[in-house]
Amino acid sequence: MRSNIENNKKKQQESEESHDILLYEKLFKQYYKPLIRFAYRYVHDESIAENIIHDVFLYLWDEKKRLDFTINIKAYLYNAVKNRCLKYLNRKEIEIKYKNLNITLTQENRNPENILMNKELESAISEALSEMPDKRREIFLMNRFDGLTYSEISFILNISIKTVETQMSRSLKYLRKKLSPFFLLLI
Repeated sequence: MRSNIENNKKKQQESEESHDILLYEKLFKQYYKPLIRFAYRYVHDESIAENIIHDVFLYLWDEKKRLDFTINIKAYLYNAVKNRCLKYLNRKEIEIKYKNLNITLTQENRNPENILMNKELESAISEALSEMPDKRREIFLMNRFDGLTYSEISFILNISIKTVETQMSRSLKYLRKKLSPFFLLLI
C-alpha cells in the first residue's frame, strides 16, 4: 500500500516536472528573440543581451515554485529584462567611474603622505564595516557594492523596504560618525 502511494507521488512529480519543462520551453521559444532585441536597445551589445536573457530564464526556472504564473508572464519577462539591463548599465557606469577615479587617485597619490592616508582610510572603512551588526552590514554592502535597490534587497532578504531604508540610514549615520576625521582631512 505504501509503495503504491510512493509510486503515485513519484509519477505525479514526474508529470509536474514534465509539464514545467514543456511550459518553460514554450516560453523560451516564444520570448527569447524578442527579449534579445529588447535588451539590445539598452545595452547595445548582443552577447551581453543574450547573457541577460539567459539569466532571466535561469532565474525563472530556479524560482518556478515561488513565482505567481497567474500574472501576465510577458509583462513579467520584459520587466525583469529591463531591470537586469538597468542594473548592468548601472554597474558598468560605476566600474567606469571607479576606473577613472582610480586612475586619478593613482596619479595624485604617488607621494608617501597620500599613500599612508589612503591606507588609513581603507583600514578605517574596513574596521567600521566590521563593527556594524551583520544584517546592517549585509544590507549596506548589497546596496553600495552590489548596486541592488532597496526593493531588490527587500525581496532577497525577505524583509520590508522600510527595514532596508532604516538600516541604510543607520549605516550611513554610523559611517559618517566613524569616518568624520578623514572628512576633515579632505577639506
